[in-house]
Amino acid sequence: MPRVFAAVLAGACALAMPVALIQNRGLVPLAALAGVAALAALAGGWREALAAVARGPFAAAAALSLWAIASALWAAAPGAAFMGGVRLAALVIALAAIVTAAASLPVSAREWVSRALIGGAAAGAALLVVELVAGAPLNNALRGFPMPPRNAEVTKPAATLLVLLAGPVLLMVSARAGWRGAAALGAAFAAAVLMSTSEAARLGLIAAIGAGAAALALPGLTRRVLPAALALAVLAAPPLLDQVARGATRAGMLPLSAVHRTLIWDYAAERAAERPFAGFGMDAARSLPGGRDNPDVARLDALGIQGPARDFFIAAPRGLAELIPLHTHSMPLQVRLELGFVGLALFALFAFLAGRAAAALPGRAALAAGAAVAASAAVVSLLSYGVWQHWWWVSVALAAAALAAIARDGR
Repeated sequence: MPRVFAAVLAGACALAMPVALIQNRGLVPLAALAGVAALAALAGGWREALAAVARGPFAAAAALSLWAIASALWAAAPGAAFMGGVRLAALVIALAAIVTAAASLPVSAREWVSRALIGGAAAGAALLVVELVAGAPLNNALRGFPMPPRNAEVTKPAATLLVLLAGPVLLMVSARAGWRGAAALGAAFAAAVLMSTSEAARLGLIAAIGAGAAALALPGLTRRVLPAALALAVLAAPPLLDQVARGATRAGMLPLSAVHRTLIWDYAAERAAERPFAGFGMDAARSLPGGRDNPDVARLDALGIQGPARDFFIAAPRGLAELIPLHTHSMPLQVRLELGFVGLALFALFAFLAGRAAAALPGRAALAAGAAVAASAAVVSLLSYGVWQHWWWVSVALAAAALAAIARDGR
């Protein structure tokens, strides 16, 4: 059974980047298949998987899912909150099984997974560049050349996944081809991400490089600081980013998309303050009254939005400038809005425990890879995507599984 799981995990690693490039939600079925194989591979089966859920960051994630389920008692849409919490709990169990099983693979099986991850990431980076340069030909061809055609915006999840996988992949390459081979592949990855249309992925790349370099130079300090830094980012970064964005908006320094994000954060923080303890219930951001409206003149005035940006938000057709387009584009802020300060505290605990797991990786190089994953995940979570998007957590778990195998390998 461990070899079957290794083959399934290797297949998932090889396909992850191409799947994210074409349809990011396709990562979830890959994870479901790998989760089933992991449960079969674990000696204790469900018992061992549940034991893994009770440890480290998975324990905090499980507690968050239970609080999400409980939020159905006061949510405006109780059915959506309950089912969302149940799906989150199932995801936590599946991902815990995958990471636990990856950590216990034999050496030969870990080699399959490593080669698949390296090859999949390299091929995915090349495909990403093709999609960016040629106007998403693969995406359009696989969808029968729709009108209007899809553009390079659809590649954002793939760029994000590449940033998350870069640290473990480069560590694996350095063990096989030396630091020169890893540096060459790293430069190719960086070029692909910098070409992408995802600002969050580019900022995540910068954070990954900075954290990795800090871990190589100051491993002891990194091990002590990383867990608290991640927890602090969850708790303090959203209001700090909101204030920075407000100032930059008033100064006219931000592009239209960033101004829109400032409006989203302003509205979400305002509504979150109405129910500080328990929030509006899981997935409530989708259905908050007024969330689908364009910003009114008073909000534009309060944020000092002038010129063409102001004209756009006043005249935009309904659906183009919503105050909350599905989610808040900041995961900690969404948790605070929907699950209150209780949920935010559990999310911060998850970040702390994930940072502690990364800080415990053996060796300076493995620590650098773990710090790179943690830093890039933190930056992206602060600036983009919805916190309940399962493909995102599958992406993080793939990187975590690779790190778990590296830790077992001891290289």
